[in-house]
Amino acid sequence: MLGNIKFIGELGKLDLIHESILHKCIKTLLEKKKRVQLKDMGEDLECLCQIMRTVGPRLDHERAKSLMDQYFARMCSLMLSKELPARIRFLLQDTVELREHHWVPRKAFLDNGPKTINQIRQDAVKDLGVFIPAPMAQGMRSDFFLEGPFMPPRMKMDRDPLGGLADMFGQMPGSGIGTGPGVIQDRFSPTMGRHRPNQLFNGHGGHIMPPTQSQFGEMGGKFMKSQGLSQLYHNQSQGLLSHFLPEMLSKVIILSLDRSDEDKEKASSLISLLKQEGIATSDNFMQAFLNVLDQCPKLEVDIPLVKSYLAQFAARAIISELVSISELAQPLESGTHFPLFLLCLQQLAKLQDREWLTELFQQSKVNMQKMLPEIDQNKDRMLEILEGKGLSFLFPLLKLEKELLKQIKLDPSPQTIYKWIKDNISPKLHVDKGFVNILMTSFLQYISSEVNPPSDETDSSSAPSKEQLEQEKQLLLSFKPVMQKFLHDHVDLQVSALYALQVHCYNSNFPKGMLLRFFVHFYDMEIIEEEAFLAWKEDITQEFPGKGKALFQVNQWLTWLETAEEEESEEEAD
Repeated sequence: MLGNIKFIGELGKLDLIHESILHKCIKTLLEKKKRVQLKDMGEDLECLCQIMRTVGPRLDHERAKSLMDQYFARMCSLMLSKELPARIRFLLQDTVELREHHWVPRKAFLDNGPKTINQIRQDAVKDLGVFIPAPMAQGMRSDFFLEGPFMPPRMKMDRDPLGGLADMFGQMPGSGIGTGPGVIQDRFSPTMGRHRPNQLFNGHGGHIMPPTQSQFGEMGGKFMKSQGLSQLYHNQSQGLLSHFLPEMLSKVIILSLDRSDEDKEKASSLISLLKQEGIATSDNFMQAFLNVLDQCPKLEVDIPLVKSYLAQFAARAIISELVSISELAQPLESGTHFPLFLLCLQQLAKLQDREWLTELFQQSKVNMQKMLPEIDQNKDRMLEILEGKGLSFLFPLLKLEKELLKQIKLDPSPQTIYKWIKDNISPKLHVDKGFVNILMTSFLQYISSEVNPPSDETDSSSAPSKEQLEQEKQLLLSFKPVMQKFLHDHVDLQVSALYALQVHCYNSNFPKGMLLRFFVHFYDMEIIEEEAFLAWKEDITQEFPGKGKALFQVNQWLTWLETAEEEESEEEAD
């Protein structure tokens, strides 16, 4: 049965079994069968623990939280029952603790079986920086590394005849883990304590004598020379800090939340210093930060502004390059802990400046719509929220898209339009393809609304009158200075302008002759150069809809343009 459950769990982990089937398995294993006593449910509960360890992380998401909470409430009550064997109760306890630790397994679960002595020695050096020597030549004290120069002086334990810490352990019943062959003995157990002669005491009143080079042995001497005491201490402290750092950082943040801004800044400086020293990493900072976030509901009772304070820590961690904006954004998507992410951006703008933040945010490639609650994930609502938080400067083109057409309708004079663009749009964006696309789209929409008013009862699909064609041309001429100002000598931006025209015609169901008319106007008014028309023709991007139909409508004119350009080049060459 256990083998089958392991197999089902592995299939579930690979998404080859639907979650509903996994939930059915779990419910079946948790249910108490009729006429079956609790003490006989051991096999089912062992299988339950196995499947939870395998697919628990996959099932433990927001949509299934209530179910998972019920499962684990039942498991908690079962693990306290004295009717079950101790082994099953401990299995249940381990599984409950695994979920409490966010499904990060203890090392015991990662080890696949008993280790050899050599493996233990290697792990000790790698993880804690502690060197455990192999059995050495006669005269070498086997526990030198436990009580010798490798331990700080205050940790050396004198074993005097009157007692002390070592004697206390020596007198404790059961301090050695069992007796007999194969038993693990510690150095303070009765069989290795005062009841047994030990060469460590060496007849000097129980005080330990420092080893000589000959006692230490050749390998030990080489180890001391190559590593040195300071390196060993460093390795030990580093190993302990990979283990305790996230918890320590959580405590630092929590304890400073209700303190002054100066204290919070000092706490952030400490975290930044740990990063500079190579101790703190983005992973353990985020682990600590998310741990504090999990406690937010409880913390908000006493500290109502806890999210604002946490935003300060996150902002300073980004400034010190401990974490990136994208790393912070990932666990906060879909409005998780909203508006914490926006509060963090506010703090960044306050601590640095808007230009710095805008550039950093654009580099992060974070999708701002995804950071909002699902109900608010649209452009209009996003702009409204950002303006409310003073963050609309991060999306200047979004504001341009919403406001420019309104400004043109208020006053279509080119001088007024150009002044509004200069006052509201950064000069850096004037050569942005997105800016040109919005600019051209706004002009084309305005022209269409003036030539064919929405209230006009005439058929919009019919050919425009001579008066309408003339009005269209004059409006385009009036906007020519603004277009030329931003498009002159920028072939790539001119191509973007043509794509804006293509999409405009596509959205209007390609009114007969419209695209060709505007192509001719753009060419005759010298708004767009020959090179840009031909570049648009050859470009194969799928970003903008309607390219095939557009090409069909203007292909003959483009062929004429290409031929005329070739003839002109030949004449100039002659």
